[in-house]
Formats: sequence, C-alpha cells, structure tokens
Amino acid sequence: MAESRLELKPGALVIAGDGSCGNLKHLFVHATKRRVVALVVQRDQPFSRPVIVPLTQVAEATHDEIRLHISHSQMAVLPRFYPRCYGVVGKGRDYGLGKVLNGTPRSGRNGRPASGMLSAHLNTPLQTCTHESPLTAYVLVRLGQRMLYRDGGSAHMLSLLVNPCGRIQHFVVQHGRFVKQTFIVPTNRVEQFGPHGIQLSLRCAARSELLVYRSDQDIAADIEHALWQRETLHEIDHRAIEIIVRNGVVDLRGYVLRPGSRDLIEQVAQATRGVRAVENHLVADGEVVYAVSQALSNDPRTRGRPVWVHVQRGFVFLSGEVPDGATHAAVADDAGSVPLVRGVINQVRAPGIALDEAEQRVLQPPIGREVYSLDMQLGHVERVVINPANRLVTALVVH
Repeated sequence: MAESRLELKPGALVIAGDGSCGNLKHLFVHATKRRVVALVVQRDQPFSRPVIVPLTQVAEATHDEIRLHISHSQMAVLPRFYPRCYGVVGKGRDYGLGKVLNGTPRSGRNGRPASGMLSAHLNTPLQTCTHESPLTAYVLVRLGQRMLYRDGGSAHMLSLLVNPCGRIQHFVVQHGRFVKQTFIVPTNRVEQFGPHGIQLSLRCAARSELLVYRSDQDIAADIEHALWQRETLHEIDHRAIEIIVRNGVVDLRGYVLRPGSRDLIEQVAQATRGVRAVENHLVADGEVVYAVSQALSNDPRTRGRPVWVHVQRGFVFLSGEVPDGATHAAVADDAGSVPLVRGVINQVRAPGIALDEAEQRVLQPPIGREVYSLDMQLGHVERVVINPANRLVTALVVH
C-alpha cells in the first residue's frame, strides 16, 4: 500500500472533532528541513482572528478537507496569528517568502520577538537550525505562491503533499492562465525559498517531464466511468469491486468471474490519467473454487465426500449430500476457513438437517446505504453484524 500522505491545500475546509471550524489560510514551513510545522486556520466565527495549529493536531488531510484531533473549545485557546508579527505584507500584495521573519526581529503584541512566539506555539526550539539565523528558519507559504523556473517562467502553488511528520514530498503547481495544467513537483527540485517566491531547479520547458496531478477522488471516478464504458466488462458486478485510490496509487479489491476480467480492470486503471501505480488484489472465482476444494480434500472428515463447490463473485455455494450432521458442519467450516471466501451458503443435504431459507440469503449492504420500512425511511446502515462461521450478514445497525 502507498505511504500515508497529507494534502495541505490553502483554502481547504478545516473540521475539528465536533464539526467544521474554518479554512486553511497559510502554512508555516521550515525552509531548510522542507517540513510543514504549523497551519494558520481562519476560523468561521465572525470577527475571529486566525489561529496557529501545530501539524501534530492534524488527523487527516485530503484534497477537500482537513480533519483535526482537537475540538472547537481547544481551537479557541490556540495562539492567534497576527500577520504583522511575522512580516506578512497587507492583503492583496505579493509578499515574498524572504519577507517572512527576515532581518530585524518583529515584536508581537506582548513585546516578544515573533520567532520566539512561533517557537513557543509549536513547542519546538528554533535553535535546531544550525546553519542559518533562527529568524529565517520558518517561512510562510500561501495559496498561489509563485514557483519560479530557472529561465524566468513561473507557476503557482496549489497545495503541498507531505508525509505524516510534515516533511514535504511534492508541490502541486498549476501552469497557464487560460488552459490550466496541474503537475507534481518533487521537493528535490526546489532550490530555495527566495525573496520573490520558491525557486525551482527546472526550466519551464522541462515541465513536460513532471507527473500530472489529479485528486484521488477524480482518479477513482474516472476508473469507474471507464469500466462502465467497456462492453467486455458488462458482466462485472460493480458492487463486488472496490476501487481505493490513495496518493495516486490504485488498490483494486473484490471479486470477478474470471482472470481475464481481473487483468483488463488493471489495464483500465493503469491507463487512467494521474495514476502512479496499480495494486491488483482482485480475486477470480476460479481461485476461490480451487482454494475451497483444497480445504475440503485436506480435511479427513470431508475428504472424498460428494460435495460440489460453486462460487459466484466470492460467495461459495455448497451442494451435495453427506451422511450426518457433523460432516455437514465440517463442510461449512472448511469453506469458511479459506481467507478468499466472501461468504458461505451451505446447501448440502444431511439426515436431520433442515435448510433454513433465511440463512441462504446473500446480503451485503454497504455502510451508509439508506434503509426503508414499508412506509418511511428508517435511517442509514451504520454497521453490520456478521456470523463468523459463514461470514454472512445477520443483522443491521441503523442510525
């Protein structure tokens, strides 16, 4: 699986533990270590000042939203962000990164140097920077920050892709005024945080070498659409396939009828724009048939018994006839012990065993699906109760 990643996009919705609380305004970046240390969040309360949120309080960050570990009440006691304390020029002007904490220390509202304020807020001493003045260690990055090419061209930053520790992995930049293109710039292509923007080691003409950026949600939607368009894949039950996209890496999970469909789905995913890699964990029904048959033949209780195995999109249907109830139970246990199995429907006949129609139903309601009674909506599926013996859903928790 792809390494966990945070996407920090200025302007993204910020959600505290108990609800929406504002939007991301700026990012504090350690210029030398290329590491995001804090977020400046503009709260959605009237007349409220932005607050400085340490990156350690970020639980999850995607293209559209940032979720925090803390609540609204904890947000209220965070230190306020005053632009003049950090050398930020007024709104609407192009303030370069070199103007942030550059030159003479600026005092905060309480008379303390701005660098000392940020250090206290983050609980991280600025003196960890060994080859530069503490005042130039941190820079302030904003939405639309200029990215400068070596030959004079420029682009604008849309977001930062960082690992959970804050280390910057890529810059997401946008080119063009009318025909916009979005690319990923590796952090090793950044030379410095200069006085007029972020200086790149690339020439403008070399941007064709960069990987096109697309959000995980857009990639997943395009793959699903492409699968629907393939006539050769119309036999697929799309509810049995899960497409997970994380950091541009596609993880395919679920069940298909035959190996050829599995390979074709992988090809469709690989051809989708913005995909970095594909991890194919799809299982063909034939693989499940073989695995269950092996489990039955390896068990002395079921070896040689006339039991037939049929698999449909991961669900195992057992039929045939055995001499007693113990063997009937052993057949189901063996099939349920196979990790590839999605569920077991035991239709094997045995003396004294009556088949329960309720146990033969295959129900797999997805979490979040609406639930209705005969005359009204009851709510949504919050969780399901699964029988560990046959892996079938036996009850729903509706909220």
